Amino acid sequence: SMFDPGDVIVPIINGVDTPIFISKAAYGGNIIEVGGFSHDPEVYRETGFVSTREAPRTPELILPGDTTLFVMNGPLLTVDQNPNLPWYYMAATGNKKWTTGAGMVSTDDENFAADAFFTTYSTMGVVQGAPGDGPTDIFDDNAIITVVLHKGALESVSDDLLYQGRNAALIGNEVIQYGRAVQLADGSWRLSHLIRGRRGTEWATAGHVPGENFVFLNGAIIAYDDTLDKVGRTVYWKGVTAGQNPTDAESSPFVDDGRSLKPFSPVHIEGFRDDTQNLTINWIRRSRIPHNWGDGAIEMPLGEATEKYEIDFISTVDDTVVKTVTTTTPTYSYSAAEQVTDFGSIQYFLKLKIYQISAIVGRGYPGQPDNGGI
Repeated sequence: SMFDPGDVIVPIINGVDTPIFISKAAYGGNIIEVGGFSHDPEVYRETGFVSTREAPRTPELILPGDTTLFVMNGPLLTVDQNPNLPWYYMAATGNKKWTTGAGMVSTDDENFAADAFFTTYSTMGVVQGAPGDGPTDIFDDNAIITVVLHKGALESVSDDLLYQGRNAALIGNEVIQYGRAVQLADGSWRLSHLIRGRRGTEWATAGHVPGENFVFLNGAIIAYDDTLDKVGRTVYWKGVTAGQNPTDAESSPFVDDGRSLKPFSPVHIEGFRDDTQNLTINWIRRSRIPHNWGDGAIEMPLGEATEKYEIDFISTVDDTVVKTVTTTTPTYSYSAAEQVTDFGSIQYFLKLKIYQISAIVGRGYPGQPDNGGI
């Protein structure tokens, strides 16, 4: 026969030579009926033969790679954390193939044991554009934070969701919330409409620098409860990817500074003088224990074994502490006679700092009047 299945014919179709692979052929009288499909012999050329087609691409092989582990001090974040223990936090991530890993800890940087296990990645990265100092009692709409993430994405939320605690993150030592997140052309994220100094971290709003870690605070991070005797001691952590030889992972030192045990600074510090310049100082305490107002509570939990404060009265001349007093209520009376005894004259402007006291770690963060004095 002239044509058989398996043959290739090259008819001219629309003016173009078109190879056709014959799959069937039928003969009847002077008519030959064939069926088939387009055939291009170039696809059968062996690798190495000259071809006008692009050489086959080798599939990209991506291994899980190393675990990026960030260990951080911070305040208490959830209501189920024991407030009498020190806590710190860990976040882990890796490349796009990374799925699970472990945090391994050592006291001597030689003998490591797995003590934290990650089943999902944390949304974390590096601060590229750091914010300046800013307000903590209103939205900071002047500051902008630029972040480069290891992987993951961020999203914008409404003010109502911000008030419910959404979009919290740690940058440096400050806990912030951001209302707007926009991905830029280079893949980085621009965060704005900020609430600053959350969870008692208003002391950390200043001094941010590029290169600080950014960690989104959600269920992917691990809260690690420590023991009191380990506060202030150096330990070593390393992140190990599932299946990785632990000796191939690098370690980093970490010191639990007991931050979760430190009372927050008192706020709304005010002073009132009578006609003879006797001074009454009042303030409002805060609690380091996360709590929900919806549980029927009228007053925030104390968070400490007893209520106690220390007040430093400070010289306006050389900033030295002239006198320290102790009180068990959020008020103190400083008579005109005492002012004369301590400073040599009545103080019409008095610099001071107020600390709530922890029975475990001592002084918390200092609170000051808005202008430094009263």
